[in-house]
Amino acid sequence: MSTQSTTKTQQLSILHRDEEVTLTYDHTLPTSSPRDRERPRLLFLHGILGDRRTWQDYPQYFPEHEIIALTQWGFGKGGERDQPLDTQESAETLCAFCRALNEQENTPHRPFIIVAWSYACHVALLAALEAPTLFQQLILYELIIPSYGMDQAIHTEFTQDLTKMMSPIIRATRRKKSALAIDYFIAACKNLPETDTKEPSYGLMNQSEALQIIKQENDYTLAKLLNQNEPPEISAESLKTLHQQVPITILWGENSRTIFQLSSKTAAKAIEQIGGEIPNVDHLLPEEDVVRFSEIVKHSLLE
Repeated sequence: MSTQSTTKTQQLSILHRDEEVTLTYDHTLPTSSPRDRERPRLLFLHGILGDRRTWQDYPQYFPEHEIIALTQWGFGKGGERDQPLDTQESAETLCAFCRALNEQENTPHRPFIIVAWSYACHVALLAALEAPTLFQQLILYELIIPSYGMDQAIHTEFTQDLTKMMSPIIRATRRKKSALAIDYFIAACKNLPETDTKEPSYGLMNQSEALQIIKQENDYTLAKLLNQNEPPEISAESLKTLHQQVPITILWGENSRTIFQLSSKTAAKAIEQIGGEIPNVDHLLPEEDVVRFSEIVKHSLLE
């Protein structure tokens, strides 16, 4: 690493379905080399309970890259007004954001490399299907949608694990116990053995103070996830065709729960990817081990 990177929080207005939408993002210029206005930007996309700050420790590990960390549509301050979550709308606003940023920077053909996690993986795929020339590569950590050509037997296994994961979260949400619902969600993502008391085995207080602040401010996104619009299907054939236009790398953790592994492995199979499993990690890798995930991303870059 070289000179400490300087990140600026900025806003950009886009037109989305005939309405003006303002998106917030963190922008970090490269520090180890002169800015190359043609080189693809790295664009980081967070998951549920997150926003642009999920990636605030990452720019220092990519000193040669221009970094964008975007708060997606429906998240962050004011996002609670946008009900419910919708991966298609998130994808549309992502494409509009990329175009608007390129226009603002007077680099109309500059592509983006997407690094997406969890909920954002399907968003990134939908965006690339809509506008493949905007993106040079997709690096996806743990998809969560039962799509991509998933067969019935695997879909049944997925549904069983999803029900097991979400049932206590739904109960806590219905009882208006938001903090408990968040703890159940975090515990489910951590995938530790259940306790005898059935209480969450891992929760917000086990995470860093910075993550606690981010997740408390985005707590409403968990309820929005429960009520989200049905994500559009992406067939195995469509994914394979997209991969030929925009190279896709799919990754998942060895210790991650069933739903994350099944979705990711199904998508990896569709694009005929060999490997992708990361040893001794779980779904929370990007926010709990920045150094390791940064190294994995750098190793995955094709440029």
